[in-house]
Amino acid sequence: MNIITLVMGDPSHDGHNIEEKITYNSNYTIKQITEAYRESCNILGFSFIDDCREEYENSLIPEYMVNKFIEVGILHKAPCKTEDGYCPEPICSPCYSSFCVRESDWVQMPTKKEYIYEDGKYLGIKEIDMGLGLNMDSDNHADIYIAIVKLTLGNLVMERCSNYNNEIDIGGYGLFSV
Repeated sequence: MNIITLVMGDPSHDGHNIEEKITYNSNYTIKQITEAYRESCNILGFSFIDDCREEYENSLIPEYMVNKFIEVGILHKAPCKTEDGYCPEPICSPCYSSFCVRESDWVQMPTKKEYIYEDGKYLGIKEIDMGLGLNMDSDNHADIYIAIVKLTLGNLVMERCSNYNNEIDIGGYGLFSV
């Protein structure tokens, strides 16, 4: 097994400096997973990493992506049938393969500002309606990434390591005081 850590947020620490990491045991290497992700982007027609949640305070997945995820089987409209009946949750993903989406989960996306110039002269700002988006948390974001990779690597295994930590805290808090 390979140890794989998915990093979300601002790992370069050049903006808001907030990131979250989720670590998994996987039957594939990082190289194989990233190559499969790129192949899956060709199937989808977009990059989830580059085209979604790339701006600060934009936590919504655009409607066109959600519709494509429904089309390829990554997302499912609620109610979804489960072993215990029907899924009561708006989002469910017990095995990183399907989610439930209800109408109440849709949120109006923030408008996009476009600055208008003509012949180098500033004319004003145009507000562009970006439509609806789906709000999901970081766990769901990681689950969708894994499901995208599984479009190409159907037998991908990603088992979450809940207590995995490769860092050792050696103290020294006072080293960095003013």
